[in-house]
Amino acid sequence: MKLELDDSVQDAIVVAALKESMKILKKNIKNLSAKKNREPHEEEDLLFGISTLDAMQKVCAYFGA
Repeated sequence: MKLELDDSVQDAIVVAALKESMKILKKNIKNLSAKKNREPHEEEDLLFGISTLDAMQKVCAYFGA
């Protein structure tokens, strides 16, 4: 089965997925930021999450969201 979707529908799917991922990532960043005495891997997770969120926001802006 082959499904044809026009560009606007494809863009909407990408934006919806990005927004959901960003919501989860923001929650993780908030939880890690609030934690005192983070382990080294948690600090790395926090920094990676912040940079990933920034990249996701730029992609959303590209799609006009």
